[in-house]
Amino acid sequence: MITRQYLTKEIGEYLAKDKLALSILRASADVEACLFDKLFFELKINTKLMEKWTLGTLINWNIKQNLIDMKYEKALRDFQKLRNLFVHDRSFQLTLDSNSKYKKRIKSIINQIIDFLDNTLIQYEPDGELETNYADYLDKTRAKFEKLSVPE
Repeated sequence: MITRQYLTKEIGEYLAKDKLALSILRASADVEACLFDKLFFELKINTKLMEKWTLGTLINWNIKQNLIDMKYEKALRDFQKLRNLFVHDRSFQLTLDSNSKYKKRIKSIINQIIDFLDNTLIQYEPDGELETNYADYLDKTRAKFEKLSVPE
């Protein structure tokens, strides 16, 4: 049995230094990757199906398939709301560092996400084809960056 897990050290360090924006971004990337990986490795759901899914869809599928401990459902849904506010609401971003009430709530939500990631394992039987498909998916994802028209 192979076990994968996402490490939360950087999220915790950002949080300890009050770098809330970075902690939200890193936690968001890690939660999405963790939920994606649970579906890919444990249920063998095709990456092409999942690659455009939102965080909400990944949460819903993991819950529906009983892949995650249900005690984290509320934390994941709260985090999804927080992440969406952060990404889509400029006024929320601007008050993030100056509102102590926001800081306390954000830290609480992020700490719950750290707990979720620390206690969520991706477990599956060794499968060379599965690993190859995952490597191909990662290569295609990285290639998207190369296609951006950014001066070097």
